[in-house]
Amino acid sequence: MKWQKVSRNLIRETRALGFYPITYNRLIELFGEPDKGKTPINAEWVIQFERDNGEPDVVIVQYYEDEKKPIEETRRWHVRGYFEDSVLRFDELIKPSTFTPGPWGHSEGEIYRGNNPIAKVIPSFTREDEANARLIAAAPEMYEMLRDLSKVLKDLESIGANLPYYFKDDMSMNDKLREVLAKVDGGEG
Repeated sequence: MKWQKVSRNLIRETRALGFYPITYNRLIELFGEPDKGKTPINAEWVIQFERDNGEPDVVIVQYYEDEKKPIEETRRWHVRGYFEDSVLRFDELIKPSTFTPGPWGHSEGEIYRGNNPIAKVIPSFTREDEANARLIAAAPEMYEMLRDLSKVLKDLESIGANLPYYFKDDMSMNDKLREVLAKVDGGEG
């Protein structure tokens, strides 16, 4: 997916989409130095890209001056976009999956795709080793289910469903789920 950094004054009205888990250094690596936003925004990236139907989309990643952490330590960024699912398209833009696609199988501690081995649990042939192999072999399917669940939660949030918060820092279930997916996709989260 192609993207470009654009000036904020070239885009139409956006809506708040929650938080996005990524580090400051990773944002700079991907998109260059941030633009200085209008107070109270200290830094922002305005990224434009095309949706599958060719329609333009935008995600704005922002850091507010009243954040409790220095910008270099921030791992949760405010995001805005044109559409409720803009952040999911942004995910696809910056974090394509790089692991071997499933389905995976396992036998005697070896993880494989088709006839090709891709990982091995250090064998002592205990019940725990076999359980670890089963868990690892199920990882691609679990990953896809979590991505689907993230989309469903985002859809529910977009229609105003009152989803429970279960972390003291008011992260929604979907924010936390996106953080877990980010660890798989880009090693961040």
